[in-house]
Amino acid sequence: MIPDKIIYTDGRDVTVTNSDLKVKNHLYNLNGILRHGLTRLRANRIPGILLFIFGAVLIKLGMMEIFPSTYNFYLGDTLITSNVFAAWLGVGMALAGTLQIIFVRDRYAVSISTAEGEKKVVVSRHREYVTQIVEALNQAYREIGFHFPFSLPDKNREEVYERRA
Repeated sequence: MIPDKIIYTDGRDVTVTNSDLKVKNHLYNLNGILRHGLTRLRANRIPGILLFIFGAVLIKLGMMEIFPSTYNFYLGDTLITSNVFAAWLGVGMALAGTLQIIFVRDRYAVSISTAEGEKKVVVSRHREYVTQIVEALNQAYREIGFHFPFSLPDKNREEVYERRA
């Protein structure tokens, strides 16, 4: 029996040979993969936007002195009014929302379609890493003689390759 030729490995979790795709403890036979490609998973920025808006509203309400003075309290010898507290709480919330919007990043995935359905087998923040795996799959299919005509991409999928039997 001829051993499989290793086309790509990251040294840990992913190995592409001329017959299999191995991801952690899962083994996918190349003959069972109908389509594969690179998918962009967009980051969800809605929580950060909502946090920013709610913080801005609190700042505005605190500056308009909407909150009654019955909720004032002392911090040591300093009087903290409920309006000042609301404004500073709003600043903190708006800042947290802004940081969430800035630092959340899109992720990329190697998507495969099998008879069992579509799976995202490798997900990473690094596009180059996922692209290397997709290119290794392309090379593996070229080596075993399959041809992949390029099909129209889905709205989130950047590259799609489909195997025609």
